[in-house]
Amino acid sequence: MPKSSSQPANRYAFPRTLLLGFVTAALATLVIAFVNVRSAETRMQAVKAVDRTTETLRQLSLFNSALKDAEIGQRGYLLTGDVTYLQPYLRSLGLIDQRLGLVKDATSNDSAQRRIVSDIEGITRQKLTELHETIEMRKAGNVEGAMAIVRTDSGKEAMDRLRDLVGDLYSRQMDELAEGKDAWAAAAATSTYYSWGGSLL
Repeated sequence: MPKSSSQPANRYAFPRTLLLGFVTAALATLVIAFVNVRSAETRMQAVKAVDRTTETLRQLSLFNSALKDAEIGQRGYLLTGDVTYLQPYLRSLGLIDQRLGLVKDATSNDSAQRRIVSDIEGITRQKLTELHETIEMRKAGNVEGAMAIVRTDSGKEAMDRLRDLVGDLYSRQMDELAEGKDAWAAAAATSTYYSWGGSLL
């Protein structure tokens, strides 16, 4: 009787190697799922960072373009006295503040970039003040006085300094863009390695 009762129990028992295989497969599946979820989160964050940096670069380029348009409008008006040349200047005033504000918000978490933007903001105010003063002098008929300010090259020096600062900020943003792309690629590669490894296991 003891022999006959033990045989059915052994007949339905799982072999240890099969049970170990099931446990290994289950663990591998959990690891793959965990890694893929983390990888997806990392890639999502990387995509957001890349999008944010790309938009910051676009706004920085638009700011630079608007500032140049303002100076071109001023120069054209000073030379000709034709108010139609002021259109680029007038159109750029609001855009300069808007673009710079967006760049300032986008770089608020980086102290080094925040300092650069602060310097850009200060020199931009000086440049806009110079543009406004010379235009008002030209309107009042003081052509020589307006041109004398232009000949001091203070406006040119301000633009050169702004060009250097904008270039520095642009380079830093490009570095961030590269980091975001590298983070996305690394997360994708990790997910692929674990998926293939787990599947082979």
